[in-house]
Order: sequence, then C-alpha cells, then structure tokens
Amino acid sequence: MSPEERVEVEVDGRVLSVSNLSKVLYPAAGFTKRDVIDYYARIADAMVPCLADRPVTFVRFPNGVEGSSFFEKHIPSHAPEWVRRVSVPRGSGSRSKREDDVEYAVVDDRPTLIWAANLAALEFHVPQWRIGDGRDLPKPSDLLVFDLDPGPGTSIVECCHVARWLLDDLEQDRVVAKTSGSKGLQLYRPASRTPTSSRTRSRAGSSTTTPTPWSPT
Repeated sequence: MSPEERVEVEVDGRVLSVSNLSKVLYPAAGFTKRDVIDYYARIADAMVPCLADRPVTFVRFPNGVEGSSFFEKHIPSHAPEWVRRVSVPRGSGSRSKREDDVEYAVVDDRPTLIWAANLAALEFHVPQWRIGDGRDLPKPSDLLVFDLDPGPGTSIVECCHVARWLLDDLEQDRVVAKTSGSKGLQLYRPASRTPTSSRTRSRAGSSTTTPTPWSPT
C-alpha cells in the first residue's frame, strides 16, 4: 500500500478513513502510524475511561516525534459527524459571547480514539472536570492530581518513591498512576465531592506526609 493511500475501516459499527499507515512516527523503534492505531485499539478499554466526558486537547505529530508538533483544541472541521463535540468558554471571557467558545472533541469511545490516532494525536490533555450535560462550563473539579516532575539528577525512580509517600495519605485503592512526559509521574484520585479548582490545588499542596531520606539500596 502506498503511503498516501486511504483505507476505510469499521470500528465498533463506525466507518472511518485512515491514511499514511506506513508513516514512521517513532523513528528510533520504526513504529508506524499503523502500529499506533493498533496500540490505541488494544488499550482503548483502559484509555477511554480516562478521557470520556472531558473536552480533549490533542498534541499532534504529523511527521513523527522527531518533527514539529502542535496543540489542537478546536475539533477539526473534517471530523466525522459522530464524534462528540462540546463548546467551552475560552479562558475567562464572557459566556454570553458564543464566538469566544472553543468547540472541543470528546473521546467517549473506541472509534473516536482511532480517529484521533489517525490524526497522529500522540498526546491527550483533558481537564479535571467532566462536561456532564454540557451546560455551565467549566464544571467543578472531580479529580485530585499530583504531578511529579523529577529535577536534575533524578528520574522516574525518585518519582515512584515520592508517590509511595503520597499513598500513605491517600486511599490507595482509588489512586491511578500514569507516566507523564519523558520521565515524570502523575497520580489521580477522585475528589470526594465537587470542589473548585483552587480547593483541589490547596488539598494537593496540604499533604502533611513527612518523607524519609531516599536511598537507592
């Protein structure tokens, strides 16, 4: 198949067009767009619940991870009609000015995830709140997030050690961990109620867990 050839595929009853399947997105491993689409299809059951009901900003790498990338908040005009959309006020602008709204995509199912993979969307950024009925946005936060970024001379190993300290102050069975960036780590825990973003930031910064000195042994 030539790199530019388009192919129609059916995913869970939805028909979508995919292209450039032989394009290498991860040169170091020879990982192609076909491989990315296949990977997203395999992990959809784990990934979609983390994205569902939240407006998503894509970071797209049309020429692979060694090429240029760009953030895309507005849903592309060529998106299939079945992709869920939601309009969110831009920044702190007036909600009465609809032209200030940003129309986001919402990744609620496997077909939408595969559609995003075909866009070479390799990063997905979602807020700490759900859209619910799509009115009166943004909603209160429903997630407490700890973003662990290692400094010079440290790695994800140290992040994991700090995460263990945090787990002593959290309900461990409700915490989800995921890697972030090249060597960071994030912990997600459902908020027990619907606080404002400032209250979740305050809660995240109020952990009184006292760390013990870390040793690699």
